[in-house]
Amino acid sequence: MKVFRIQFLIVLICQLSFAQQIKEVAFDPYVSIYKKRNPEGLKKILYIGGGDFHDDLRKASILRKLLEIENGYFVTYTEDYDVFERGVDSYDLLLINTKINKLTDTQYEGLLAAVRNGKPVLGIHAVTASFRNSGSKDRPEFYKMIGAKFDHHPKMHEFTIHLKEGNKILNENFANYAVLDELYYYSQYQEGNKVLLTASYEEETSPMAWVKTYGKGKVFYTALGHSPAVTSDSNFQKLILFAVDWLLKP
Repeated sequence: MKVFRIQFLIVLICQLSFAQQIKEVAFDPYVSIYKKRNPEGLKKILYIGGGDFHDDLRKASILRKLLEIENGYFVTYTEDYDVFERGVDSYDLLLINTKINKLTDTQYEGLLAAVRNGKPVLGIHAVTASFRNSGSKDRPEFYKMIGAKFDHHPKMHEFTIHLKEGNKILNENFANYAVLDELYYYSQYQEGNKVLLTASYEEETSPMAWVKTYGKGKVFYTALGHSPAVTSDSNFQKLILFAVDWLLKP
């Protein structure tokens, strides 16, 4: 009986301890919990949002979680395009995931100069639609930098991603899956783009991802990523993580 009581007390203590742990970690909507972010030793990514149509804070939060919380990068989000005028030397990578409509001449030249001098860029989806039909002055050098200017897309539908054979950068692990997204077609397409992935609509094929250089800077672009659903897709996230790693390699 004495042994039984001891066992009972041990079980009771464990249960109370576990209950206390649950109470401590339970979500309380009225309490804020803060995390001290430390950039030391981490690769720093400047995430550029803003714009007027394709900017989506849900996508930004998904990618920040992927890059910073799950994969150890340090992500800074901004919609302040004066950063291109102040300089981006403190960042290791520029990630542009929006349709930029307006930059001052100084901001515009600052962005291009940064890439030309070696700052790598990851462009996602509507970045190729930047300055298009925005009423601002034409920015053809931007399309030379990113690789093309968005022209049109058919109605959003499900299509299959195919590997561009012989690209020597991506393999079959990044292709042969279906995605519900916008299939982009382009104008001012740069012939120097090295195509990695493609998709087709009514027998017309278009690049879905490519790499290129602009001056000393490496550029990786994917047309995928219109919606939060695509941004959360494991295939898309695998591509983004590869792109970041590829861009940051010397």
